[in-house]
Amino acid sequence: MAAGALLVAASAASAGTPAEELLAGQPGELIGRLEVQKVVVLEEVSVETGRGEGFFLAYVIFETSAQRAYELLADTPRHAEFRPEIRAIETVAKHPGGNTDSHRLKVLFLDATYWIRYEKDPAGRSLRWTLDTDYPNRLKYTEGFWEFYEMEGGRTLGRFGASIDVGPALPQFFQNWVTRKNLPRTIERARLWVDSDGSYRP
Repeated sequence: MAAGALLVAASAASAGTPAEELLAGQPGELIGRLEVQKVVVLEEVSVETGRGEGFFLAYVIFETSAQRAYELLADTPRHAEFRPEIRAIETVAKHPGGNTDSHRLKVLFLDATYWIRYEKDPAGRSLRWTLDTDYPNRLKYTEGFWEFYEMEGGRTLGRFGASIDVGPALPQFFQNWVTRKNLPRTIERARLWVDSDGSYRP
């Protein structure tokens, strides 16, 4: 899968699709796990092992409305509240349809600063992001999305996708930490944060 194909495929597959219809195409075992665990990371594919680029897809059940889940996660500077590895998030620019935030990430002895450009769709309740290449980022590449679908009982199905490549400037263990270890934890913390209406702190 080429870089960027994940987002294209996700957009095509989910446009106007209710949560129940979206889940209907998934195996029963996955749906059962989702109901119990509330977070299921569906897929991780290493595309080029030398570069460590990977794609992730996950489903999340939020115990709140799709509108409220969208509102909380679209307030992007607040992501630092459930991501302890982020030292600071600051909005550095606003543009039609979204904003650009500066992220300062601290992992062990490494600092990485990068800018993320967000595109927000309140009507469709979706949030998308890409690396802002106007800034000399330490990350090589990243993009992702959140999409929110109403479920029965006032709950919400969240669909998350992301890809990241830290590039050769940062060591491989950093890539492994960001993806295999940290990303599933980040999605779970996002669920707890949304379910608490933004009061949860890890």
